[in-house]
Amino acid sequence: MSLLTTAAIGTLVATVLAAGGAATDGQGTSLLFSSGVRDPLTALVNRAIEWGLVGVLSQTLSVFGAVAFGAWVARYRVLDEPRRHRRLLARVAVGGLTVAVLGGLPLALAAAGAWSVSPAVGALVHGLHSLSGTAGGLGYAALFGLLAIRATGTGGPLAAAGRWSLSCYLAQSVVFVVLLPAWTLDLGARLAVWQVSALAVATWAATVGLAAAAERRGLGRGPAERVLRRLTYGPR
Repeated sequence: MSLLTTAAIGTLVATVLAAGGAATDGQGTSLLFSSGVRDPLTALVNRAIEWGLVGVLSQTLSVFGAVAFGAWVARYRVLDEPRRHRRLLARVAVGGLTVAVLGGLPLALAAAGAWSVSPAVGALVHGLHSLSGTAGGLGYAALFGLLAIRATGTGGPLAAAGRWSLSCYLAQSVVFVVLLPAWTLDLGARLAVWQVSALAVATWAATVGLAAAAERRGLGRGPAERVLRRLTYGPR
């Protein structure tokens, strides 16, 4: 079976899982029911169930299509040699991001309360969101490949964030856990979609700034990266 065939099958599986797993509350906006539970212990139990069903089983089946796409891209060195593939990257960037925006718009309208959908339509909307999200991932990868052609040097805040990517990710997760779930500050239930989006962008920008500041001080890799490297290669 070719990599592209595997990628297509994996994408179809992810689409079906997203549609089948859509919530049946009339909006179909969340599988992570623990975020709405106020009691921390109950939320912990629910989170363990989510981790098993959504985080392990569903995601294991959902991501192998994306992995196959990545393997195909690596085989032909599309991102390793972006200048040779400039035209392909431009087409994928424009097409993929356009599909992602159009395919994600119905779910965005439903999540924002601007469009009331039935459970059946909500499942279809989730499936479309998942399918178009794969196109968006390819589009973003192609876009960064094009940006790499113009980039010079290895410095800058984004490069620092790349070297601190795991630490930044974990820091962002801590911020969201403290602020958004019902069992912490419950801002997720009180903020509008645009406010949550603004919070996400601000949190990302803050972690990028912290990573850049740390590199200027000569701290090297982030703390999470150091732990991961030690666990992987042992003490050196």
